[in-house]
Amino acid sequence: MRIIDAHVHAAFGEKLWDDVASKAGVRNTLEGLLSEMDENRVEKAVAISLAANENMGIIEVCDKSGGRLIPVAAASHRYFSKYWNKTQRGLKDGLFAGVKLYPGYEHFYPRDKKLAPLYRLCESLGLPVIFHTGITFDTGEPQKPVIRYAHPLGIDDLASEWPGLKILMAHSGNPWMFDAAAVLYKNDNVYADISGLFEHSIDSAYRRLIMRLLGDMVAWAGSSKVMFGTDWPLIRMKSYVDFAKGVWKDGPALEGIMYRNARKLFRF
Repeated sequence: MRIIDAHVHAAFGEKLWDDVASKAGVRNTLEGLLSEMDENRVEKAVAISLAANENMGIIEVCDKSGGRLIPVAAASHRYFSKYWNKTQRGLKDGLFAGVKLYPGYEHFYPRDKKLAPLYRLCESLGLPVIFHTGITFDTGEPQKPVIRYAHPLGIDDLASEWPGLKILMAHSGNPWMFDAAAVLYKNDNVYADISGLFEHSIDSAYRRLIMRLLGDMVAWAGSSKVMFGTDWPLIRMKSYVDFAKGVWKDGPALEGIMYRNARKLFRF
């Protein structure tokens, strides 16, 4: 089966991510990432920048991957004006396959008017805007995350105002996955990935809960709105691939979720 991982990070050498990877039994290096991709027949992965000041770094990493990694920029709401010129230039020049925002971490709602220039540009270029939705984690920054900003209903506000903008809800709004399903069902321009639902390993009781929630979400919204992602290096790719195959078996939904939907959204 052909697979695209629509959500990985490449923060090689950063202590926070090295520690996360170590707990998961993962080598947080380019070689470690490509090795896991090879072992699990993952053709390509979408490598998402963690911060606007790291966007050029993600391009360099992807350049070294032999075309296996596809770069996505990060945009900052807090420092929007500081990084906007570089961000828009990179998007216009085709350096990135999309852009990601982190509402819960930077304390803003997706519909914030400050971001209109970014949405307008991405809409005109046909590039997706990815939002961290759902649970947030303490990253050690002075400003602690606030999860109300990361609720999927904030995405509905944005999608209603910008119906031509492609929007991807990272992490499926977990734990508000039924709310995320309603947003997917209502808005033709909204999609979700299943990344980041597990960290380090997949516990059996929690696994059953997430399987049910994902089943309900796809039943509501349809399999064409959902795509595979791991949030590597939070967990080994094999665990996530096996989990996804366990949810959708070999049914007609599986190929779209594991490969076709991401390829269509990111256009590669």
